[in-house]
Amino acid sequence: MRKSLGSFEATVSKRIYRPIISDYDFEKSICELVDNAIDIWIKNNKPDNIVIDIIPDISTQSIIIKDNVGGLKQSELPLVVAPGHTSNSISDETIGIFGIGTKRATVHLSKLITIRTHHKDEVTYEIQYDQRWLEDDQSWNIEIYQVDDIPIGETHIELLKLRYEISDKLINNLTVHLSEVYAKFLENSNLQIKMNGISLKPILFENWSYYPDCKPNLFITNDFTTYAENVEIEILAGLSTSSSPITGDYGVYLYCNDRLIAKGLKDKALGVIPHPECALAKIFLNLKGPAGLMPWN
Repeated sequence: MRKSLGSFEATVSKRIYRPIISDYDFEKSICELVDNAIDIWIKNNKPDNIVIDIIPDISTQSIIIKDNVGGLKQSELPLVVAPGHTSNSISDETIGIFGIGTKRATVHLSKLITIRTHHKDEVTYEIQYDQRWLEDDQSWNIEIYQVDDIPIGETHIELLKLRYEISDKLINNLTVHLSEVYAKFLENSNLQIKMNGISLKPILFENWSYYPDCKPNLFITNDFTTYAENVEIEILAGLSTSSSPITGDYGVYLYCNDRLIAKGLKDKALGVIPHPECALAKIFLNLKGPAGLMPWN
């Protein structure tokens, strides 16, 4: 016998945000917001003159992230707030698929978030949510406002009541981190990432030193899954110009769809634990393919 006894609502609680706030860090959170903008740029076929500008302000203790990758339609606004909602497919060659990028980043960084966006076919929208909204488990509603226009195609994310103290040191560390993580994107003249209006320069790690007959070795292959999904695998290995036992500038460097995921990995499982006096080996592993197949973590 099977008899209906009613139903229950399975709406997720906002308590889902609590571990998000506690288990992240500043640099990763900023990268999540940059990832989202780059994903839209990729899906729009990498148009020219795209700028992502991160604007941390010590005097106001605020951060604004601006991009001109296209803006959001009204129907797309839930994507930036509701956990699990995303426009990305696991088959896209993007750098974010989990549907928690903007949500995780903004609530980790700030207690007051304002997002303004202007898609070319619509007006400028504004949404705002804060700590009180996060703590209110009764409603997921967020008001949408029409406000004075920002430039067409732009999105502005304003973070106030930060959970971090903005300082010169923090800004400098963030600048280096972004220059490393997005180095391969910064080599593309169509895309600029700026810090307070100043364009970042790519920081790469391929500084080699070798005898003429011992140059770095490049290996390229393709791996196909059961469902015929293709991942391009590129491995470049060689010796650097100097031993780096103190800075740790050696080991395995992992890139997924051109985004740096980890640098200078040293682990028995990777076969990279050289003696400090000969810490010269560098191995670059570049994976390109559907986002769902990438080892993001």
